Amino acid sequence: MRCAFGRLAALRLDIEVDRLVVRALRAAAPETRRVLVQAGLDAGLRREDTINRAATCFFASAAFNLSDDLSDDDCHYLPPAPAEAVVLILLPYS
Repeated sequence: MRCAFGRLAALRLDIEVDRLVVRALRAAAPETRRVLVQAGLDAGLRREDTINRAATCFFASAAFNLSDDLSDDDCHYLPPAPAEAVVLILLPYS
């Protein structure tokens, strides 16, 4: 999660946009983060490589989660119009 937040900070987004993206990342399933890291370690990757790859997969997972929530009108953590923009912000980092 820290790696994902670090990548987000590097974008230097407007503070309000940053907060929207953080909400989308936090809404993604927390167990996904652990599974992604464990999969990389089980595959024999170095810890640094594992964390970088897990962060990339986590952005993709968060984008998918947000897209799904928008499609079934279950996105209670972001307003619809900004949420669509957040999906577009998340995708290039996945």
